Amino acid sequence: MMRQLSILASFLLLPSLIVANHDIELERTVLEAQIPKPLSDHTASLAQDNLVYIAGGCDDPNGNTFDANASFFTCGSVSDSFYSFNPETKEFKTLPNLPSPRYRHASAAVNNQIWIVGGRSLEDGLLTDVNVFDIATQSWTTVELPEEYATSDLAGWATATHAYFAGGYTANYTAQTTVFSIDVSSFGELAEPEVIRHADLKEARGDVAATVNLGTGYAYIGGGFSHENNFCRPLESVERYSLDGDTWIKVASLPTARADKVMVTLEDHIISMGGERQDDNICDIDNPSPGELTLAVDDIEVLNDDDSTWEISSALPETRFRFAAVAYKNTIYTFGGQHGYDETCNCLKTTNEVVTYVDVSPDEDAGDVYSHEDGDHDHHDDTKDEAATTNPPGASVTDDSGATSFSTMTAGLALLLAAFFS
Repeated sequence: MMRQLSILASFLLLPSLIVANHDIELERTVLEAQIPKPLSDHTASLAQDNLVYIAGGCDDPNGNTFDANASFFTCGSVSDSFYSFNPETKEFKTLPNLPSPRYRHASAAVNNQIWIVGGRSLEDGLLTDVNVFDIATQSWTTVELPEEYATSDLAGWATATHAYFAGGYTANYTAQTTVFSIDVSSFGELAEPEVIRHADLKEARGDVAATVNLGTGYAYIGGGFSHENNFCRPLESVERYSLDGDTWIKVASLPTARADKVMVTLEDHIISMGGERQDDNICDIDNPSPGELTLAVDDIEVLNDDDSTWEISSALPETRFRFAAVAYKNTIYTFGGQHGYDETCNCLKTTNEVVTYVDVSPDEDAGDVYSHEDGDHDHHDDTKDEAATTNPPGASVTDDSGATSFSTMTAGLALLLAAFFS
């Protein structure tokens, strides 16, 4: 039996992660560089200067601690910190603090500015002020957002001229379908920038993530929680937005229903990572335990080219949610977040780790890396039919070297099982 366990342990340390049907192979590395302090429910935005700007968040080392009287988790400290991270040098720099502490907000980098919208205070109050950081002057400006757009736990993305925001919760945690953008080109000319209402989401959702592919002219939003099912189960549905057509359609659902994940666009691939869910029968359980209320998810999923299915990659080596991520060149950078429930502190501990996932697949007809600094998108109207929501089989993987990466392999699994049960 010891021999079998040794084989199992060595198998779990195989180094790389492959999504076979997408010509994408992600190799994981934990960087020596760390966020200056642990953070969760923060944001990270890649700006035109190729720096990542990290704003606010829950900075309690114990993250969210379970409140037995209220029967939910709460954060004990909210940050006003603001940092830049250089993906080339792997260095952090402390920048002028946010005008006020906030977390569970959204951000977008556009026009050499970082727009911080929505979120909550430590006391759980909604924040209606919009914080705008000017990268050139390294200074903050605050403008007010109309109250009808005040939400937390919303998603954001950017085009060349607009910062978009979608979904989220009102003060009483009613999930929203609202989508709006801020015309940043009007900022400075008007006392308040122009806010534009767009087509609503098809499904109300908060604790949500989104990403945009400017090359195709589509944005994607998926998962999240909703009051409409009494928060009994996270959503698996995914919607696609046409920037030109101002229309939403539903595409393939996530294989794993979850919220508080990240979505990124890496070399034209739409990727969903991590997140949280609850016990499947949480609303049928009397007095559920803290560990049943929040279960961290370890999946990476990749949307196929026609948006009809998601490929499930091998599980991550760790579970993480409420983190932030950006794609730069051929690499996904993830920052901070919370891990699964820890009985020793009755909490969801926050981390300051920076973990990268590098696409090391052969560069054959690789697509461009699209981000907001690439300019206007191509002109497309959304004419595709809504796709089926079938769950794909698990992807096969391969074995490379490297102690900080993780993989599974179909052939390797067969050998492992044979050895384990022999």
